[in-house]
Amino acid sequence: MNVLVLDDKSLIVKDTIRTVKAVEESAVCFGFTDANEALSFCENTRIDIVILDIDMPQINGIEFAETLTEKQPGANIIFVTGFPKYSLDAFRVFASDFLLKPLKKSALKKSFDNLRNPVRAFNSGKVNPKKIGDNIRESRETAGMSVRELADEMDVSFQTVYRWESGERLPETANIVRIAKILNVSSDELLM
Repeated sequence: MNVLVLDDKSLIVKDTIRTVKAVEESAVCFGFTDANEALSFCENTRIDIVILDIDMPQINGIEFAETLTEKQPGANIIFVTGFPKYSLDAFRVFASDFLLKPLKKSALKKSFDNLRNPVRAFNSGKVNPKKIGDNIRESRETAGMSVRELADEMDVSFQTVYRWESGERLPETANIVRIAKILNVSSDELLM
């Protein structure tokens, strides 16, 4: 998983990367103190998780998140700041979490476990659209829902659900999370 860390203080960037590695040692971390440099970097690199401050010069964290998610809608945003007053603004950009400084390992682990767009299964290289489709179908049938009912709940076409279940098309990570909630299963159950 690719993790971008952005804070205008280099010591905080280093400490955050250390905490990320303690939680997820396989994470590939990229640290920045300049928001414009970070955005340029994101032009050519897929980012799974962004951990950023809000109160920064040039571009604040909210603006950064808005710009990044336009280019990479699947990126998870985790704000880490010393200013709780920004929490409502943070969730306006559909952040996965809002943590207060200093960053604690236990809080970050909980954030990683509850990402808006789960990344672990997709980054393992073991994604099998047919298996995911079978899991969706089995979970739907167990929940006693028809394909039409799931399509209506998801606000997608009948054909889209059919393509997901046949393995012809892989749902986006945000849709995996929504499907799991509707069918009352975990995202991991659908991705295994």
